[in-house]
This record gives sequence, structure tokens and C-alpha cells, in this order.
Amino acid sequence: MKIPVPPLAEQKRFVKAVEALEAEITAAESIVAAAPAKKEAILKKYFQLLDAHAAPCPTPAQKPGLTGCHERRLTPRLKISLVT
Repeated sequence: MKIPVPPLAEQKRFVKAVEALEAEITAAESIVAAAPAKKEAILKKYFQLLDAHAAPCPTPAQKPGLTGCHERRLTPRLKISLVT
């Protein structure tokens, strides 16, 4: 039983194309792996800027039943897209 095999030049072109795709996959994996750290850095900077420019919130001792001010600072409504 004979199995047809493409010529060596075509096999080399195929290998080169697969290797190029593997390099792109490796690059994409490193971007994905770095995303959580980038997100954390962006959020940290955002919260620092928010705290620097926000009026101070009253403490629970100053205003019993306090919820709104501190909750808003802890749960900002952000949509972050990481573009590299």
C-alpha cells in the first residue's frame, strides 16, 4: 500500500507555516498571561486617583448606617479593555 507524500519543498513550506502560527500562539499566550497583572496595575492607579480627588467620606461614627459612599468606592462601574 502506497501513501502519497507531498514533495519535500511543500513539506518545508508547511512546517514553516506551522512554526509561524506556533510563534503567534506563544506571543498571544504571553499577552494573556500578563493581563491579570496589567489589570491589577490599572485598577490600583484608578483607585489611587479616585481617592486623591474624592471628597472624604464620613466615617460610620460620624454618620450611622453609612453604606453608599464606601460601597461606591469599592465597586466602581468600569469597563476596561486591555490593548497591546
